[in-house]
Amino acid sequence: FDNCNAESYNDCNHYNLKGGVFVSVETRDLLISHDIKPSYQRLLIFNYLNRPHQHLTVDQIYKDLSPQVPTLSKTTVYNTLKKKKK
Repeated sequence: FDNCNAESYNDCNHYNLKGGVFVSVETRDLLISHDIKPSYQRLLIFNYLNRPHQHLTVDQIYKDLSPQVPTLSKTTVYNTLKKKKK
C-alpha cells in the first residue's frame, strides 16, 4: 500500500492500492476490527463490493477482478464474502 502523500485521494482518507485503486481507511479498519487481515486481495474485493451493483456472484466478482490480480482465486472471493457476512 502507498500511504498518504500529496497525490493521495480525498485528504488521506484512502489508501492507494496497486493500479490506482483507492480503498478507504474505514474499510481497512473494519477488516482489522473483525480480526481479518487486510490483504491486497481482500481490500480489492471489499472495494469492489462497495460499488453499486446488482446481485453479484462469486463468478462475476472473480471475472471482473482477476485481470487486476492474476493470483486471485474463486476460493479467496468466496472466503472473503463469507467473512463480510459476519
